[in-house]
Amino acid sequence: MTDLAARHDPMLRLAISCLLFFLLLLALVSMPQLRDDVRDAATVRAYALSDYPAFDVEDAQRLAYTPFDNLLTIGNSQRTVWLRLEIAPAQEPLVLQVLPAYLREVTLFQRSTDGRWLAQQAGLRHPFNVRALQTFNIDFPLTTVAEGRPSTVYVMVRSPTASLDVRVIPLRAALQHDALLGAVIGLTLGLTLIMLMLCLTAWVVTGDALWGFSVLVDLSSLLFSAIQFGFVARYVLPDAAGLLDHVYPLAFSLLVLAVCGFYGRLMRLFHISGIWLMPYRAGIWMIPVWAYFWLSGRHDLYLQVTNVFLLCLALWGMLLVVRARHDNFWMLVLFRSLLVFSNVMTLIWIFALVFRFSLPDFMVFYAILPHSLITLFIVLLLLGYNTLLQIREKLALQVTQQETSRRLVEEQDRFAESTSFLSLILHEVRNPLNHIRLAVGNLLHELSDDGQQRRLRRISASVTLIDDVLQRSLEVDNIDHGVLPIRKAEADVAGLLRDFIDEHPQASRVQAVLPGVLVANVDADLLLMAIRNLVDNALKYSPPADRIRVILSSAADGFSLQVRNPPGMAGFPSPERLFRKYYRADGAMTQSGMGLGLYWVSSVLPRLGGRIAYVAEQGEVVFTVWLPR
Repeated sequence: MTDLAARHDPMLRLAISCLLFFLLLLALVSMPQLRDDVRDAATVRAYALSDYPAFDVEDAQRLAYTPFDNLLTIGNSQRTVWLRLEIAPAQEPLVLQVLPAYLREVTLFQRSTDGRWLAQQAGLRHPFNVRALQTFNIDFPLTTVAEGRPSTVYVMVRSPTASLDVRVIPLRAALQHDALLGAVIGLTLGLTLIMLMLCLTAWVVTGDALWGFSVLVDLSSLLFSAIQFGFVARYVLPDAAGLLDHVYPLAFSLLVLAVCGFYGRLMRLFHISGIWLMPYRAGIWMIPVWAYFWLSGRHDLYLQVTNVFLLCLALWGMLLVVRARHDNFWMLVLFRSLLVFSNVMTLIWIFALVFRFSLPDFMVFYAILPHSLITLFIVLLLLGYNTLLQIREKLALQVTQQETSRRLVEEQDRFAESTSFLSLILHEVRNPLNHIRLAVGNLLHELSDDGQQRRLRRISASVTLIDDVLQRSLEVDNIDHGVLPIRKAEADVAGLLRDFIDEHPQASRVQAVLPGVLVANVDADLLLMAIRNLVDNALKYSPPADRIRVILSSAADGFSLQVRNPPGMAGFPSPERLFRKYYRADGAMTQSGMGLGLYWVSSVLPRLGGRIAYVAEQGEVVFTVWLPR
């Protein structure tokens, strides 16, 4: 399909329109951040880092705290983060909300009415069912603040996660946020599941490996998103303690490997190969690194290495945007859109984690929602359009094959007609030739005058030449149209050659060097026809007084036949043109012939599994035939 046709493809215009609408929908619903009109009740917030995980809240009060805004970026670390928040009095129930939902361990310390510190725990290390508020985010009800007194609370966070956010909001706002987040998570997982089923169906129907890799990406994305946003903890494993903490990095690794495999396969469609695919193949070499850090419990190093690897992939992917090539305009547009969007989103997210600068909340904690959905949707469009092009190519190929088959049938019909016509001509011409040959033979016996007998012999030779030309024309025509049947059987090649030479009219000019017996699996008729052409050619173009040599011998896995003759007036033939149809050397024009004999031999021998070669050797014209035994 031409680029002009591709640009005016109505199906693709509809798909692009759907994509734009889809992007607008995601922009509206996939960023469930708190509204600005929800006031944060925390008047002072500060953090401190501790290298001693055994600290309790009493020890934490003596740490030196540093003020921070809503979002705290600390990098991937095993250190314990202590947060101190001073909360103003409120007239309604408040909730301390900690993001993201996939933090390993979060403990809230707040004083009871009698002054004791009360602890509440949440995070992937603790069962979901023990939470006081069972929401997707980590939400703790603040009981003392609700009574109208200002207070100070401490939060301990132990997690390799690079960023976290903490805020104090009304209970109603937390529940609204949870409902919105639940709707977006359901939408994300539902659409991902739909795209997974579409890709799986396409893979089963087409057998295209790209669809198979897309299934792996969709499946790993579905698993990772479900764990990251608390869907698994809330609905699948609410009583599991610590399991999701170990599964989360494995799901992340599976997603990275699936993406590397998919892009490594996809980029071959866009003429990207070799060293340009090495970063994506490096995902396999990350497996032992991941395994070491995961088994040793160093999830912080695990995430650091993974983030740096993703950063390198994203930077490399931006280079491939320019290098990508494809014959179809819209395929190239979709592929470049996929690379630009996915790599830019990854770069923004990873740069914030690696270099520890702040971003809006949704870019840190909810980036997977638009990133995953839009990427998977573009992939679906890209692979769907690629499959459409393949179907069109197959249909065009089928049409071409049908047209070729039709023309072949017509050509075979014409050949059958021409063959029957040629056979009719041969029959009609050979009948009078036979009458002439018979009449000449009778006259040779009746007339005794030497002059008349010489003229009659020339007539007989001319009749034989005409008959030979007609027969060779028919043989070459059969070769050109591929209707030469091969009938192999075991035969004594030496005996066949010996009988042929003994019966030849010029047997006295042929010197044969033959073994006693040489048995081979050959088509005896075609072999004798080839020998006849070579021997007749050697006798015709060598000096009349000279002899030619025919040498038969065993060769590797077969046998060899050489026909050697000194050059006559025609000289040595041209090696480049010798086996062409109708070729005759300039000096051979004085001899009768049509230049079909050697062409026929060079066409038949490969069908018998053999070959023919020509060399000028020791002042002789040498043809060497090799055939398997």
